[in-house]
Amino acid sequence: MKNQTKKRNQKQPTNQKGLDKNKYRNMLEDAKKQFGIKDDIKLGFSSMKTEAASISLRTNVIRLNKNIINDLSDEEVKYLIYHELTHYVTKSKYHNYKFYKILYSKIPEDEAKKMDAKIISSILKLNKDS
Repeated sequence: MKNQTKKRNQKQPTNQKGLDKNKYRNMLEDAKKQFGIKDDIKLGFSSMKTEAASISLRTNVIRLNKNIINDLSDEEVKYLIYHELTHYVTKSKYHNYKFYKILYSKIPEDEAKKMDAKIISSILKLNKDS
């Protein structure tokens, strides 16, 4: 019985690539607080060829690209989450003035553009390697 309890209390392994899903879910909860969002928004992880992240405005699910997430810093992942939450707040998939006004009120424009470049580079590298 003691061995069973010990096994249960051990940290559960992440997926085969070391993806710490709980860390990213905590980042989402922190970001929701920053945006003042109380709605339930779920976080999923998918393989995507051309996107770093996406949100379904119908199901309230943010999907992060599990193929590049380990190549990104925590700040870059936080940026992806903020980007998708901005779509949620604007209830639009478009990048317009209102979208950028909200996003840049959370993350300075110059930092956002640098992170965009790094994220795009990661997607291009993923597609080059496959």
